[in-house]
Amino acid sequence: MKLKTTICTLALLAFASSAFAQKKYDIKVNLKKETTLTMTTKSESTLDINGMGQNIQLPMKNDMVTSINYIPLKNGDYKVTYTTLKAEMTQDMSQMGAGIVKISSEDELNDQNKILKATIKIPLVFEMTQDGRIVKAPDFTEYFNKLKEAANNNISIDKVASDIDFGNNMYPGKPVAVGESWKFPSKDFKIRFNQEDKAIKFSNDMTFTLKDVTSDMYIIDATIKLNTDIEGLDLLMNGTYTFYVDRNTGLMLKSESKAEGQTEKDGMNIKVRQTTKLTTAIK
Repeated sequence: MKLKTTICTLALLAFASSAFAQKKYDIKVNLKKETTLTMTTKSESTLDINGMGQNIQLPMKNDMVTSINYIPLKNGDYKVTYTTLKAEMTQDMSQMGAGIVKISSEDELNDQNKILKATIKIPLVFEMTQDGRIVKAPDFTEYFNKLKEAANNNISIDKVASDIDFGNNMYPGKPVAVGESWKFPSKDFKIRFNQEDKAIKFSNDMTFTLKDVTSDMYIIDATIKLNTDIEGLDLLMNGTYTFYVDRNTGLMLKSESKAEGQTEKDGMNIKVRQTTKLTTAIK
């Protein structure tokens, strides 16, 4: 009788474990036909500089419209064409005596506008897997040539790592349950804008967590550490993101983020605060 009771108890425990096991979700791009995503990004940031008895705040707004076209390939991967359609930056330089400074790809009033416009409507084509991993990197040649031409050859680009991930890097690459986390491999790259200058170095580290699942969306939280080295000025940004991913297509519908960073240079304390909102429309 005791053995029978023990067996029944173990069977009930096994059944309960199975019944209450967390469901896992396979989050990935799932498109059966050519699809174009129009992405609108709006960000606001403030550069807060304290030093030599002064406090200077430089607010900035950035607006960008991007087209992302996905074409399914026979091997299950996707050919992706990433094209920036419009970009605009507005910075309040009033405390520096320069008023409002606006740079737009829609205008050619000055050299900065020409440089920004040179990067518009140049397609970057690459191939990626369903879980966002790049299998064929984009060719930056035309992009950088146009940039150099607009700047009268005063800009030269150092090698940019070929594995810069233009795909959505939020896909886990395996089924995950609500509350489960995964990391995106750290990326390091650098850009040099002048042969005499030191390269600007970037590195980032991201961790994602499946926060919730609704009837039509995956909600993914993320934390990011972005380290930038500009002329010996090290700036570490810590940010939080929330991504809303369509369950049917696997495409991101919107995202929200906040980031803060702080550094010191020549006795000055520099703080950066940024908020970004991104929305998309699928055609």
